[in-house]
Amino acid sequence: MTKTQSVSNKKYLITPSLLNSWAYIRTCVDGVVEANSDTMCLEDKKTMRQEEAFKSFLKTLYREPIETNVYMKQGIEFEESCYRGETCISPIIENGAYQISGTKDVEVEGIDFVMYGRLDVLKGGVIYDIKRDMKYSPQKYLKSYQHGFYLELFDTANKFEYLIYDGNNLHIETYYRDQCESMESVIGLFVRWLKKNNLLDIYLTNWESKY
Repeated sequence: MTKTQSVSNKKYLITPSLLNSWAYIRTCVDGVVEANSDTMCLEDKKTMRQEEAFKSFLKTLYREPIETNVYMKQGIEFEESCYRGETCISPIIENGAYQISGTKDVEVEGIDFVMYGRLDVLKGGVIYDIKRDMKYSPQKYLKSYQHGFYLELFDTANKFEYLIYDGNNLHIETYYRDQCESMESVIGLFVRWLKKNNLLDIYLTNWESKY
């Protein structure tokens, strides 16, 4: 009996970060263009970008520790200052519930998953996610699985808003439930991709759920 066939009595964790890391292998080439200073052709640039994204995904799949870089630290510090009432985002999230965790059990492709996520703020039926970006472009988070994932975890919420501060201006992206893909369908695509690339056993080994 293979490992895949013997997982019926176990549950496996699935998170928006894991799904986004996987999706980035496809989306990382969006917007890649040729420039006069290039030393390689466009296709080679795209291939190199995808290879880097794949390596990053493997680190996530193996659950290797991630070193906190300066941008991550900046984001954490900004989020905490929002909770303390010190930023332009603070009035929007004031009196909300902060850092709430949610789970949902789903069965996909014969595997029992626990969807898990921890949101930044829940207030008045709206899920808010705080972002500190150096540069912002409209609909930057359109292809992220985060909003659809959280709206499935918290079924009392009616919409999801990214609150994005770029150092000068506050940008807001709003998404509704009917705009989001079914997470069960997304997880199904993820599992089939893992199988196709002989990575499913790595996932099963490293992502067994404690919930």
